[in-house]
Amino acid sequence: MKISEKPKFSGFRKIQLLARLQYLLDGDNNVCSSVSAIDANFGDVQTVNASTKEIDLKKPTQLFLSSNDSVFYYAGKRIVDDIPLDVYVTKVGNSPTTSTVIELLYTTENWVVETAAAPFLHSIIQYHMNESGKKTKTVIRLHSFKNDSGDGILQTSLSIYPCLKLVEDSYLYINIKNTTLKNLESFGIGRVREGLREAVAHVANVSVLRIANFFFKQIQENVVAFFVVGEASGVKPANAWNRSNETSAESAVNLLNATLKEKDIKFPIFIGHRMVMLSLSKASLGIIPSVWAPLPLPTFRGYTGGSMFVLGFFMLLLGAAFGVGIVYFIWKRQRFSGLAYQVFE
Repeated sequence: MKISEKPKFSGFRKIQLLARLQYLLDGDNNVCSSVSAIDANFGDVQTVNASTKEIDLKKPTQLFLSSNDSVFYYAGKRIVDDIPLDVYVTKVGNSPTTSTVIELLYTTENWVVETAAAPFLHSIIQYHMNESGKKTKTVIRLHSFKNDSGDGILQTSLSIYPCLKLVEDSYLYINIKNTTLKNLESFGIGRVREGLREAVAHVANVSVLRIANFFFKQIQENVVAFFVVGEASGVKPANAWNRSNETSAESAVNLLNATLKEKDIKFPIFIGHRMVMLSLSKASLGIIPSVWAPLPLPTFRGYTGGSMFVLGFFMLLLGAAFGVGIVYFIWKRQRFSGLAYQVFE
C-alpha cells in the first residue's frame, strides 16, 4: 500500500498487490476517483520484461532511493506547507535516454520519538524520464508515524471502502466469543478491527483492502462484528509478475463459512509486546438481509368502540337508577315529616 501523487491528482493511491490493481481516492473528500490496473508510469513501478511489458512493484530500497549506493548532496532549504525543510538530492540512471532525480526532504528541527532525536523524513520526490522522453513526478509523503517494532501484524487502517462494489453477499456479521464490547474497547477497537480484518481476509482468500466498514455491538452475551466484503472489481489487472485473479464476494463468503462450520477462527491482537488471542464463534457467520421481514402487528391494549358503548350504556342505566333512588328517598322523607307534623299539632 502506497501513498503517491501524480500531476493533477492529489489524494491516496492504494495498491492491491496480488490482483495488481490500484485505487485512487480524493484525499480531502474520501471519494473514489478510479479503480484500474496498476499504472506503469508511477514511480513505484518497474518494468521487469521489456518484450512482454511485464511490470512489478519496486522493492523498498528501489522505491525510496532507487539505488543502494546513491550519494546525496545538500541542495538548500525549501518551504512546503509553511514547513521549512532541508533538501538533499541525487541522480541515478545516467543513461542517454533515461534518468531519475531524487530529493529527500527532512525537517530542520529534530523530532523526539521515545529516546531518539533526529531530523525526520518529510517526503521523497522522484523525477523520472523514460526512453521516449516522457517525464513523471512521484511524491511519497509521510502520512503518519507509528512505532511498529513491537507489533506482530501489519496495520492496514487506510480503507478503499468508497471504491468497493457491494452486492447481496457483501454485508456480513459474525460473533466474537468469550469477550465483551467493554473488553474490546479496552484492547483498542482499532487493534481488534485490524486483527479481525486480516483474519477474515486470510481465510476468505481475498485482499484485506476488500474487507471494510467494521462496527461492533454487544447483543446479549455475544459481541457481534458487522462488516462488508467487496465484490471483485471486474477490472482487467496489470500484466504483472505473480498476479492472481480476484475471487467473487460469493466465493469468499462460502470459503469463510465453510471454515467456520468446522471450527472457531482464532486471531491475535498485539497490545505493546503482549499478545491477546480472540476467537470467531463456530457457525456464527450470517448475511445481513436486504429486505427485512414485516414487523408483527402491534397488540391493541385499550378499549374498542363496542366496549365503550356497552360501558356507556350501563353507566347511563346506573345513573338513571341512582337518580330515581334519590327522588324516591326525598319523596318518602317529605311524606313522613308531614305525618309527624299532623300528629303533634
